[in-house]
Amino acid sequence: DGREYGFKTTQAECDQAGFKWDEDDYQGTPDYTNVKGSCLSHIDEVRGKKLKVTTDHPLAEALKDNKQLARLKVIKPNHTLNAEENVQAFGARSFSIWNENGELVFDSGDDFATVALLNEGKYFNSTNDSNSSGDDRSDDKGIEPEAIEVAKINGRYYAFIGLERQGGIMVYDITEPKQAQFLHYVNHRDYTQPVCTLVEDGECANDTYNPKAGDLAPESINYFARNGQHFIAVGNEVSGTTSVFRIEI
Repeated sequence: DGREYGFKTTQAECDQAGFKWDEDDYQGTPDYTNVKGSCLSHIDEVRGKKLKVTTDHPLAEALKDNKQLARLKVIKPNHTLNAEENVQAFGARSFSIWNENGELVFDSGDDFATVALLNEGKYFNSTNDSNSSGDDRSDDKGIEPEAIEVAKINGRYYAFIGLERQGGIMVYDITEPKQAQFLHYVNHRDYTQPVCTLVEDGECANDTYNPKAGDLAPESINYFARNGQHFIAVGNEVSGTTSVFRIEI
C-alpha cells in the first residue's frame, strides 16, 4: 500500500518525466520523491463513479453505488478498463517491509484498519483536524500511516508507526521480518473534545488548539534511551505537541 503518481511524456512533448512514490522501504524509512516540470499538469485520481470501465467489468455496478465504491478515490488510467484489468485504489493503509533487493517480504494488510476500528468505533477513519469526522477518510486514503521508527531493544527489533489521520502509534515486533507481529496500539486523542477552542460544525474556527483534544496527526517518531529505559518521542503536526512514551517490553 503506497501512493503512486506517474507521469510519462515523449521527448517531443516535454523532454521530462516525473513521479512521486510514497512507501516504506525495506529498512522501514519513508521515501518521498517528487519530480515534475512546469510542462506537466495532471491529476492521477478520480472517484470510483467517474472511472471508465467496460459494462462487463466485475466492479461496474459497485462503482456506481455510493454505498460501495462510487466515492472511493482510485488511480485514473488513460483508457477504459476492461473486465480483466484491476481497479487500483490509493493505499497508505498499511506498512511494508522490503529486502535489500526491493522484494516485498511483509505487508500488514488490513491490520491497521481492523485494530483502529475495534478501538475507535464510530470515530474510525477520522481526519486529524476534526473530532466530528468519523468515516471521513474511508473514501480517500484511510488512516494514512506517516511516521515510522525502527529500534533495537533487548536484542529484538520493533517498528513504531504513526497514523497521521487517525492518530496514535502502532507497534510491531519485526525481528523476523517475514513474520512481523502486531503488539500494541495507543492513541492519545480525545474525540469527545473539540480540536479547537472555537469550532463550527466540528471544524476548527479560530486556529487555537484545544489541549483537551490530545495529540493530533503524528508526523515524526524518534527512539531514544536514558538510564536503561526506552522511549519514543512523537511530533504531532496538527496539535503542535510533542508526546513521549516509555516503552515497556
